[in-house]
Amino acid sequence: MDHSWRRVLAGAIVGSATGISAVLLYTNGLFVAGLTQEFGLTRAQFGLGVLCVTLALAAANPFVGWAVDRFGPRVLSIAGLLMLSGGFVCLGVFVGSVQGYLVLQSLVALCGAASGPIAYTKFIGATFTKRRGLALGLTMTGIGLSAAVLPPILAVVIAMRGWRTGYLALATIPLLGAVLTSFIFPRSPVVSEARAALSPRGSSAH
Repeated sequence: MDHSWRRVLAGAIVGSATGISAVLLYTNGLFVAGLTQEFGLTRAQFGLGVLCVTLALAAANPFVGWAVDRFGPRVLSIAGLLMLSGGFVCLGVFVGSVQGYLVLQSLVALCGAASGPIAYTKFIGATFTKRRGLALGLTMTGIGLSAAVLPPILAVVIAMRGWRTGYLALATIPLLGAVLTSFIFPRSPVVSEARAALSPRGSSAH
């Protein structure tokens, strides 16, 4: 039996664990102290930054959905991870003011939105039928695992090397995700495997 559905599930878990929903949203607060010390970032400005990220993602997601339909989930997810990685590098290297931080963070959200769940849910939806809900649930565990593991490690990096190095270290996570998913994901959703994927005893999934 073709087990390509396992590659789809594994790629979706890895992608969600290294994408914007896990890597940006759950680590944002770790940089506040360094930014406050260097540029005088206030709580109100940090809150504005979170709002900008949220609005940027909301604006980008419809386009991401269109692009996934047009170019396929594999290409979009890998491109999104690469752009997210580049965005973190820019945050670590080019931020020189609070205003620059707010603008760059918004651009990171816009450019890295394709690394969010949309592409992975498209892949899962096309591959699984009977156990689609379970597959989607397993995919989202990637976000939870990163949210639990990544912040404590990143906090140590920032404490030892500073917030700029923290952003550079953070950039390696989506970059690694892009490399891994490029090898794991099949070229297209494995529609034929929807019959047996996650189905007990390989029974029909119609």
